[in-house]
Amino acid sequence: MENMEKDLSSGQNGNKQGRFRFSPRPNLAHRIHWRDWGDEAFAEAEREGKPVLLSISAAWCHWCHVMDETTYSDPEVIELINRDYIPIRVDNDQRPDINRRYNQGGWPSTVFISDQGVSLAGGTYIPPEQMRLILRKLPPLYRERSEEIRQRAEEIMNLRQNLLSSQFRGAGLPKDARDRVWREIESRIDWQYGGLGSAPKFPETETLHLALDIYLEEGGEYKLRWAESTLQHMVEGGIYDQVEGGFFRYSTTRDWSIPHYEKMLSDNAQLSALLLRLYLITSSKIYAIKARETLNYIIDNLSDGMGHFFGSQDADEHYYTMHAEARRKLAKPLVDDVSYVDSTALAAEALLLSGDILGDEIFSDMARASLKALSLEMYSEQQGMPHYLQNGQPHYLGFLEDQASALRVFIKGYQHFGDESLLEKAVKLATLIEKHYWESERGILFEMDERMQPAIIIRGPAELGIASATANSLTQLGCVTGEDKYISFSAEILETFYDSYSRYSYHAASYAAAVNYLLNPIKSVTLTGNPRSPGYRELRRVVFLSPSRSLCLKFEGNNDSYAGGRQDEEKSQAIFCQGSECILATSDPGELAEALGIKELKEKEGG
Repeated sequence: MENMEKDLSSGQNGNKQGRFRFSPRPNLAHRIHWRDWGDEAFAEAEREGKPVLLSISAAWCHWCHVMDETTYSDPEVIELINRDYIPIRVDNDQRPDINRRYNQGGWPSTVFISDQGVSLAGGTYIPPEQMRLILRKLPPLYRERSEEIRQRAEEIMNLRQNLLSSQFRGAGLPKDARDRVWREIESRIDWQYGGLGSAPKFPETETLHLALDIYLEEGGEYKLRWAESTLQHMVEGGIYDQVEGGFFRYSTTRDWSIPHYEKMLSDNAQLSALLLRLYLITSSKIYAIKARETLNYIIDNLSDGMGHFFGSQDADEHYYTMHAEARRKLAKPLVDDVSYVDSTALAAEALLLSGDILGDEIFSDMARASLKALSLEMYSEQQGMPHYLQNGQPHYLGFLEDQASALRVFIKGYQHFGDESLLEKAVKLATLIEKHYWESERGILFEMDERMQPAIIIRGPAELGIASATANSLTQLGCVTGEDKYISFSAEILETFYDSYSRYSYHAASYAAAVNYLLNPIKSVTLTGNPRSPGYRELRRVVFLSPSRSLCLKFEGNNDSYAGGRQDEEKSQAIFCQGSECILATSDPGELAEALGIKELKEKEGG
């Protein structure tokens, strides 16, 4: 025991297994002989007849750290695991495929599985005394019931294969998806504090965006009031860091007063974009102020200043409950300095918006740097996007969410900066998705590249949210390029959920929005003229001041990059169309703003 106490180490500095991450506070979790998820570990489990102990952890997760400091630092627990189990440790953010299959309803997820990947038992945080009991009881049961477990593994394998052999195609696009999902949202609205339901309460940004979509299309002030109420309660409450800026992941209370203290890049990027959209709709400057503060938090805390954005900041409850002056004297909570493609793309998109809406070149410069990192350091023409970049090296190429998020932000980057190479990469990503993730015969969009073969895992259909984001990006690409094949591909993807989307309740908000985008005539603005001219730039900026998510910007004529191009005298013009009907052709930014429903254009100068 004395030697073990001397061996207490920080998960950051004393980690003897550097590829694994433990609590930043003193713990002994590194004394467990953790393996990576892979064929070697499962072969060892089969050879030795031992069950696998799977720990799904995260750098931002408070209770993961507590489990490292308590359960995984208990001498008997360490001894039992090393003797009777094959322990595998997985980072939730780095391996979403494993988390999707084995998460037990939260983090940490502690799962006992067979050498063929069958879940035997599991939970979230398990205290030392309970863990000791489980660790003693499971091995003899595992040996006694090994044949039953093996048969169960075969049954599950056959069930999955049968599922994948069935047809996924639906009966078209569900025309009532938007209204049906909105009714699910409406039935759960908290009219007193905003948001949905009681506690715990998450921001649910896609439901708020859908409310704003409907409000802009057909009115209904109460939808806008609900969105405003939600954001107002959030920015005034405990879920927003009133000292350093940025949003915590969720509130443990209905009134947003007591947060769970981790901060996620993805949440802060999405909430920044939502705040900017509310600012465009309402002209209420509090939304612009809080968007700016949140983006500054991201740049100051979750970025290296060179285009790499980091995934999260630790839920250090002690730090965040200190008074402001005391907090400033302490070291800030640990940042997960891994650059994830999907959340980096969200941050880049929010920064692109803010550069135009708030008139801040710093945000535009950071967006440009992030696009450079995504397109030059992470993108591969043959394999697409990796899941993350760590120490300059890409890891895990082949997750659909990364291809879809990069596809979307490359389109946005092209629209903002006129960089043709970004559009070329977007087109190549769309081609890669169709070739390696889509099976047209049965109508299945897969969660991962067919060339990716993780141990034990059989690739399955993409989740609704990821599929919806992919389809939405393809629709945008179809509009920008004028290629109907991308819009048709988007429709095919969305049709596969015709019979199942309603089971997701309000979590189908992004699906409803993607379907709605396709069902209505696409609104577009085509710019002609010299991209370097002030008139062209101002027309382009007006488009980005529209709060509509379904407005598409495309270019004709001279579309050289803003970094170069001819200096001709051709007059810049914006052509506004709805479907095949063109409504307006103008060189006047004010006239374009009026046609797009942008009010008080001058008031939005500089935010």
